[in-house]
Amino acid sequence: MLQLLQYIYRLKMTSIYASILLVCCSAIPASNAPGPNNENTIKALFIYNFTKQIEWPSSNLNKPTFQICVINDLEIADKLNEIVKGRKFSDKNFEVKNISKIKEAIGSQILFIPRSKWKKIESEINSISHDGLLIITEEKNIPNSFSSINLIEINEQMRFEINQNTTKKQNLKISNSLIKLAFNAQ
Repeated sequence: MLQLLQYIYRLKMTSIYASILLVCCSAIPASNAPGPNNENTIKALFIYNFTKQIEWPSSNLNKPTFQICVINDLEIADKLNEIVKGRKFSDKNFEVKNISKIKEAIGSQILFIPRSKWKKIESEINSISHDGLLIITEEKNIPNSFSSINLIEINEQMRFEINQNTTKKQNLKISNSLIKLAFNAQ
């Protein structure tokens, strides 16, 4: 826990974000707490905690598991697997998949596109339905018609933006508390 507090101090996080991070990390054993350079753990915690603040259409919850897909980033997929192990979304187990093609995300609830992967899959993104799919990215410049949430770093702080127009098009309902925490809700 001391490592976590030192990490929060180094990031100069605001009290709200520090509180969220402490709550998120309190459920993870101390050996898995984020180290000084492990922003992937923080990203994975954000992604997991978004599941608590978003309502998916019932038509996208007909699979036996709640799927989170990550495009070609094994470290974030592994961190997500650690975090969701033994947890459920309603009555469904979580399933985290590290995928290489966008089409592998069909039927999933969340698709995370790391910063370095966007250019490689940009042409494929139209090949899947976005209905009920929360697309999380890491770049402000990604077309608004695709990304629901952008994880961004501002002044060494991990933040997120919500594109409310896109989430409505994707039939996702974002809680007001999450909207209030967003850096620049649209």
